[in-house]
Amino acid sequence: MIKLYVEEKQSVKKICNILGISKPQLYRLLRKYNIPRSRVPKRPKINNELKALLEGLRRSVNISKREKVELDKKLFARILEYNCPITMIAEYIGVSRKTLMRRLIDYEFIKFTEENSNNTSRLKKPRARFKGSEEEKAYIIGLAHDFNLRGESPYTLSLKLTTTHPELIKLVLSIFKPYNPRIYRRRDGDVAVHFEVDPSYSFALTIPKEKYIKNLQWALENYPYQVLSGLIDADGCITMYKDRRDERVYWGIWLYLKDRTQVELIRETLRRLGYNPGNGKGIRLSHHQTTRLLKHLKLRHREKIAYQKVILSSLPREKKYKWHKKFRGLIKRKVANGKNSPPTPPPFYPKINYNI
Repeated sequence: MIKLYVEEKQSVKKICNILGISKPQLYRLLRKYNIPRSRVPKRPKINNELKALLEGLRRSVNISKREKVELDKKLFARILEYNCPITMIAEYIGVSRKTLMRRLIDYEFIKFTEENSNNTSRLKKPRARFKGSEEEKAYIIGLAHDFNLRGESPYTLSLKLTTTHPELIKLVLSIFKPYNPRIYRRRDGDVAVHFEVDPSYSFALTIPKEKYIKNLQWALENYPYQVLSGLIDADGCITMYKDRRDERVYWGIWLYLKDRTQVELIRETLRRLGYNPGNGKGIRLSHHQTTRLLKHLKLRHREKIAYQKVILSSLPREKKYKWHKKFRGLIKRKVANGKNSPPTPPPFYPKINYNI
């Protein structure tokens, strides 16, 4: 135990696994043999030479919000020879500890290994890259038109979605499940979903706008129905209504987006596919056009999948409309319950029968 802890400087967890003991047992042994638990080296005294090196490193740093912080590599290496803690160097030159840890990796002074994982535990480590197909990419571009960028680093993108709809939250959680998304309730009753993904998901960023528009154009040209599926899952409305004039039941798809450029791109794509989306503020498809479009869409939002199945079924229109009224009542109660309950899965996602 003494050899592992003092000489080899193994971690407590690894020593416990090797010896087959618990952490409290290991700590009792350390007290028994008068071995200090803290193995952090003492801060070196700042002599004139070290002070001159730190001052030179501080002057060489260009701190800018838009540019990457670069250091003098030779000075940085010489300072590390004095066994200066990273926190101490960061305080002296006026940058964060995480920035210095990233420079250590960039300059190949350390690497991500099990041996030095304790030193880099507070650094955001690289995450799995996007490995989906181009169709999946097009769907996410449509779904992510309302995502907000919370933060950006060389290793992660921090995204946020704010909504009141439980099913949309479940959809986003299922797509980004490998990244352990977090949900919390805001004071206004809305629910925010936070998830940190690899920078390879930058195609889903709506900032800068020009870049997102280019990605949207590419997706609409190559995979229009996948993009439309994502857009309708996120912000679309599939509904039924009864016309007052002839008392007949009709259905339609309505899609309203804030960005006029996006609306025009989608409108042009629908016209190219043979639809008539109108010229108003939003996009509205008529009864027959909705039926035709739903045959091509691959929706993932459970409520909209239910509408898709009912509309494309052979049921009479009156039965479809009765189902619609009953279903809308269930959805309204579910959303109301979601607003007044904590964001925990059992009360927040009550079960609904989506079958016809």
